[in-house]
Amino acid sequence: MASSSRRRVIRSDVEAAFRACNEDEPEYIKIGQLKLVMRALGFEPRNAEIEKISEKVKGFANRSSWHGRKGMMDVDELMECIGERNNDKSDEEMNYQ
Repeated sequence: MASSSRRRVIRSDVEAAFRACNEDEPEYIKIGQLKLVMRALGFEPRNAEIEKISEKVKGFANRSSWHGRKGMMDVDELMECIGERNNDKSDEEMNYQ
């Protein structure tokens, strides 16, 4: 990210950003909407960072436990991509790294 400070993100913020992008299916966004969602969360991602996250999400389809949809991303996938969950936080906070 362009900012050197760490940004805390909570799951409810990610869910709200997803809802803003896809009211019909708020649990999913098109991968092409990732930059918009990241900006809604307060990040200023570079295109290379968006591409890296997009490729990681596309790779999730190779997991035997994958439950997603081709060309789409869900909240859990985004949270996994942009940081590690802090298991000691009840609201599933994470840091962007």
